Amino acid sequence: MKYQLHLNRRQKLISLLYLFCVLFAGLLIGFSLRFDRYAVIGNSTGTDWKGYKSGSLEINVLTEPENRSSHGTASLHKSVDNLYTANNLVIPDVIRKNNKFYDLVQIDDNAFYIDNVTSNSRLTGSLTIGNNVQTIGEYAFALCPTLNGKLIISDRLTQIATCAFQGDNFNNSNFTIWKNTNVGMGAFIGNDFSQLTFRKNIVVGNSAFAISNLLDKIICDGWSSLPSDWGSGIFLISNVYGYVSSINSGLSSTAVLEFLQAHGLGQNWQAV
Repeated sequence: MKYQLHLNRRQKLISLLYLFCVLFAGLLIGFSLRFDRYAVIGNSTGTDWKGYKSGSLEINVLTEPENRSSHGTASLHKSVDNLYTANNLVIPDVIRKNNKFYDLVQIDDNAFYIDNVTSNSRLTGSLTIGNNVQTIGEYAFALCPTLNGKLIISDRLTQIATCAFQGDNFNNSNFTIWKNTNVGMGAFIGNDFSQLTFRKNIVVGNSAFAISNLLDKIICDGWSSLPSDWGSGIFLISNVYGYVSSINSGLSSTAVLEFLQAHGLGQNWQAV
């Protein structure tokens, strides 16, 4: 009898342990469906975003979640009344709104553009763009000269529109344009990148990196052929000296240098 009671207790403990494991696994699965990969989640007004100082933002819902375990999509529309200020702003991967979750996939035209002299909207320091952002609109961060730290973007970004970062002062020691990205006309005019790395299958518009006075090295990584759809004057009025290197490709550094010089790079640059 004692043995039977002991056995029953052991079976109950095993059953309880099994039930606990099943419930815990279910919680983990549900959690991963919602939060897998996402390190940064923010509210829909930008007031709890890292770097926030004052003001609020407008978020546009693009698509609604299909169920409780899925995400919708949203875009960052604009700074309300041009009053949003932040230092070293981190734009989140996911927006939380009304107990629903939305991947932030787009930053709309003029989102942080300071379009009048009375505006108090200011972004300072560095800027980190969320991992889910695929499109940055025209003039989205234009004329923010106090953005003078690092610009961090993800390899999911495929569209950087016209003048998106014109007139900023980002100073990355190495800034990478990831593969399959379309860089619009004048997108980075006047920034202070020291080195640019271009991955394959990139389209670059007119004057995209003009007036890059600190630029002294360009690396073209994985190019299988020279692009046919790059604009003119891409590096106009930039540093007159520097070095070009072709890596992980069949193209020589000299061939890439001549191509870049045909698109505005200084004639005193050298292939290495």
